[in-house]
Amino acid sequence: MTATCGGVTKTVTVAVHSLDIQINNTTATNDDLVVLNSTHPAQQFNINCQMRLQGPSVGNVTVVLSNPDGRLRFPNAANTTVNLNLDAAGAFSAFQISGNAASAAMNDAVIHIALTNGSEITTKGVTVVSFDTASMQLTQGGNYSINASGQYAPAGVAVSFASSARIRPAGVDCTTPQLTNLRMAIMQESSNKDIEVTWDTPTVSWLASAPAGTSITVPTSRRSVTTYASTVTQPVNDGVAGAAPLYDNAATALTTPSGCSGSGTAQSNDSPFHTPAPTTQLPVQDGSGTTVATVTWTNRVNTTRVQHFRTFCVVYNSSTNTAFSLREATWDINLDSASASPQHATVNPDAAASADPALGIQSNNAPLTTVNNAFGAATTNFTK
Repeated sequence: MTATCGGVTKTVTVAVHSLDIQINNTTATNDDLVVLNSTHPAQQFNINCQMRLQGPSVGNVTVVLSNPDGRLRFPNAANTTVNLNLDAAGAFSAFQISGNAASAAMNDAVIHIALTNGSEITTKGVTVVSFDTASMQLTQGGNYSINASGQYAPAGVAVSFASSARIRPAGVDCTTPQLTNLRMAIMQESSNKDIEVTWDTPTVSWLASAPAGTSITVPTSRRSVTTYASTVTQPVNDGVAGAAPLYDNAATALTTPSGCSGSGTAQSNDSPFHTPAPTTQLPVQDGSGTTVATVTWTNRVNTTRVQHFRTFCVVYNSSTNTAFSLREATWDINLDSASASPQHATVNPDAAASADPALGIQSNNAPLTTVNNAFGAATTNFTK
């Protein structure tokens, strides 16, 4: 470009750059989005992007990408900008973005593309998808008792679960690759499991080889205590067989978020139970170490169960089999079959997720340790 002023003529070469910017490496605009990074567990949902020069160029061009409002990173927390060297021949240069802060509206996370001297070339709008109005609702179920099958179990279920959230901002296309596999789901973990059974009223069955006059003394009451083995790291992932890492993978427990077509609330329930044996037996030895009898404690006095649970409202990716939590709620059972008061689970209101849901071995497969000991100081003597 040439300009003359006051008899002075100057010629300046002006470079005009046209850019092809593709979010998610496509020319479509409905997938110009990234899911907000999660806290529990901490993870990024990086999206691959690419950019190239359009039309002929006299040489390669270096551009600087930035996002002044801080909704995006390129892609790690410290990467507030990224430099791209764009090929003069028009080959794509790759970059990644991640979601650092939620969008309030579609395409409000604006990528600014400028030359290294600060001259801005163009901008590109992106949407950072997040979830709000999340809820992990627990509903107390029926009372515990020993049923006709000999199980110590609740009437109906112990606790019912309802997990839900709304996708934001309004207007995102839930069929895009970043969102189509996302489901509302439930995760749960267990800790402090303690199941105890106490028996009394011992009877004796003497071995024929035991001589007359043989005498033994046994505890009047006996108790078994079952807990997670010391090798188990608590809390322990808890769920239906085959559903890991989720609590439940039935269709009713995997629903699309509110704001997407066919949305619903993920629902399931839990009913911890055990079957306390009506009696317990023990071979008994005399003073010389010879087994002389079998003692049976014939009356089950009671069974107790203590266990703590934390249940999470999570967003689950059915393609990657990963999840991140939005809300959590705790519940407990502290039960005694001999109590005159109704025995049931105690549920608490939900709160923001404060921890990563437990992974690894599920509670039903976790090793247990059972210890049998005398209960109380009373003893009973038998003489053949």
